[in-house]
Amino acid sequence: MGAKAARVAAAMALAAMFLVGSAPAGAEPAPSGPEPRDAARLVRVWSGAPVHGRIGSSPAYARGSVYYTEDTRPLHDRRSGERITRRDALTGRPLPFAAPGTEALALADPVTDGSGLFTISAYENGGPAAHVRAYTLGGRATWARRLPGERFLLEPVVAGKLVIAAGELGCDREPEAGCERTTVAAWWAATGKPAWQRTLPGGIPQLAAAAGRLTVSTSTGPNVATLTAVHTSTGRQVWVRKGLPAGPLAVDAGSVYLAAGDLCALRAEDGSRRWCVTDRRYHGVEVAGGGLYTTSEAEVVALTTGGRARWSVPAAPTGPLTVANGVVYFQHYPLDGPAGQHAVDQPTRLVALRAGTGAKLVDLPVSDGFSSGSVAVGGGRVFTSAYLTAVLGFAPQR
Repeated sequence: MGAKAARVAAAMALAAMFLVGSAPAGAEPAPSGPEPRDAARLVRVWSGAPVHGRIGSSPAYARGSVYYTEDTRPLHDRRSGERITRRDALTGRPLPFAAPGTEALALADPVTDGSGLFTISAYENGGPAAHVRAYTLGGRATWARRLPGERFLLEPVVAGKLVIAAGELGCDREPEAGCERTTVAAWWAATGKPAWQRTLPGGIPQLAAAAGRLTVSTSTGPNVATLTAVHTSTGRQVWVRKGLPAGPLAVDAGSVYLAAGDLCALRAEDGSRRWCVTDRRYHGVEVAGGGLYTTSEAEVVALTTGGRARWSVPAAPTGPLTVANGVVYFQHYPLDGPAGQHAVDQPTRLVALRAGTGAKLVDLPVSDGFSSGSVAVGGGRVFTSAYLTAVLGFAPQR
């Protein structure tokens, strides 16, 4: 492998740890993004370089501001390490964020309920410790609660008035099998007061919430998962399905969707199987606007929530799909040849597709080389991050 290819491979590995799959499952509905006709006129209107250190996450939008994390090492004092940066969504201008940095190896992508901001600071002070942290939108710290575990899911979930997170315990197992058990804990978003806590078998947790139910996937063996559904408000168990393939989750009021090679739908009320699609290998799934949007090898694929194919488009997303207001967004890094290898030193693009047909609306550069991250929308604008180096704002050209 040449030096350039090695740099790309290293960047992709780091992105898999901190950026890919970072979209907040079960968060409150995203603020409105551009309609398809406006998405077709998107141009970059600002680019913000790091204020403190390397960019550590994808952005989140709330009430006219964009939030993301930065790595502030080398440390200037014991309070710094990872911190949240805030920018004006219209201009990209840095805005005050009152809270100082945290001595932690990783800080989760911020998520919001529209009134506050929530993140997870993991592996604090060089040890296996983490806290769920809450802030006002101006950055004042409002509460912090210890998250039980030795390993941590860097993806807090906002579900109604609760913030939910998961940590793994008993982790002396082979990595692909996860840990022995997972603790899922919920706190009231406004106060940080504990709401409930449950311990489930297995590790490598994934959480997804909708319509008053939280579905938790935990690996109980290599590529084998147990799905547990609980009432979001109480943590009381609704149903359990064991021995399912392990893969990404999405949920709506009626179904739980599992992309684990095959794409399958389970009934939200009891976990029984509704349907499975076996025509290709599915690696991710999002549900929005009454449709399913997935990734499969070098394609983005749309289906109905009944499993009927709608369209497929050749593409190579490097992060999760974002679907908002009839548009599908993702970062795309081109493939080179039929073997499916990523091209070296090609620009990463922001791609927007019409959700109804798959027609390409816009294709804009994000970075000169490899990048990975999710896309946020709000206030009729679009935001994403160029890997480690910048946060970008896009708006319809007038």
